[in-house]
Amino acid sequence: MEERTDLTSVSLPIIESDEALQPSSLLCILCTKVEHSATRNLLPVMGTPRLILCPDAPQYSVNTLWRARASLTLALASSRQSSAKSKCSLALFVKLSPDCKKTWTGFSKEALHDIINFIRLAVPSAVMVCLELWSVELVVLLSGLLPNPQLETSVLSISLNTISIVFMVPFGCGAAVSTRVSNELGAGRPQAARLAVRVVVFMAIAQGLVVGSTMVFVRKLWGYAYSNEEEVVNYVAVMMPILAASNIMDGVQCVLSGT
Repeated sequence: MEERTDLTSVSLPIIESDEALQPSSLLCILCTKVEHSATRNLLPVMGTPRLILCPDAPQYSVNTLWRARASLTLALASSRQSSAKSKCSLALFVKLSPDCKKTWTGFSKEALHDIINFIRLAVPSAVMVCLELWSVELVVLLSGLLPNPQLETSVLSISLNTISIVFMVPFGCGAAVSTRVSNELGAGRPQAARLAVRVVVFMAIAQGLVVGSTMVFVRKLWGYAYSNEEEVVNYVAVMMPILAASNIMDGVQCVLSGT
């Protein structure tokens, strides 16, 4: 197999360049992942127009290209620049939008009420999320120690990227049902909360079967979206049924775990 990069995945630390893999590259990837996660979770809650994200769309593409092909220093700088623009856009929206006039009344001592207990809960939670993300990235890095590192790393990266894509559906359902169940329980309607859980479990199983069947159906073609190497494509085709079965179980687990 040729000495070439078989894929460039946004969420995976595969970098082939004249420089060795350095800690700065991992930091760049982590910073972009954290920024994307925060933007994805906060903006829908605040009802921010999608226009705020438009200036950052080209920046994310440039970040991906630089991480895969260019200087690691430039990639890190690009990630921080994109993050700064997102935060400034969000701050301007909160400051200027009439929808937020009653949501921010300035700094107050009341905001620090019970802050110690909040920190005791927040810090372990943040560490737990970081360890979860780092463990996945570490598995990809360790796959480079296998006998055929280019093949193994490429197939593992494609598999992780694929399962991350299809996982977004049950992840969204889990976030929605978590809010719905909380509202129903708060309103004193446990039967309605139970019904919501049953409905979302049915939806998770249904989407798992539909998406899983699609994954099996396109298993011999999916690898070409990432690589032209026949060996990589064939190995991806072998992995797709396993990923399809995993998606069904992950979907049910996700909607039942809440957010």
